[in-house]
Amino acid sequence: MSDEVIYDLVRSTLADVAAEARPVDLVPTAVRRVRRRALALSIGAVAAAAALLIGLPLATVLAGGAGTGDRHSTPAATRQPATSPPGLVPSRPR
Repeated sequence: MSDEVIYDLVRSTLADVAAEARPVDLVPTAVRRVRRRALALSIGAVAAAAALLIGLPLATVLAGGAGTGDRHSTPAATRQPATSPPGLVPSRPR
């Protein structure tokens, strides 16, 4: 058998297969997958943002960081109030 005969046989077989195939529209399936993936990514982003908005302040408070007040300051009852000399009226802060 020569190469030309084999190529003719392959061509005729492929033509028969192509004649039996039915055309399929893959666009709706592809669009559905893209929308599903976009929805999943959006839900994941919202969940991550919610976890950060809830978790970071909670972790900061539990760790004793900012927002819990100064842990080493003196209590308000022992602080001396600022006094001005008699006869002077304190000005309003700007």
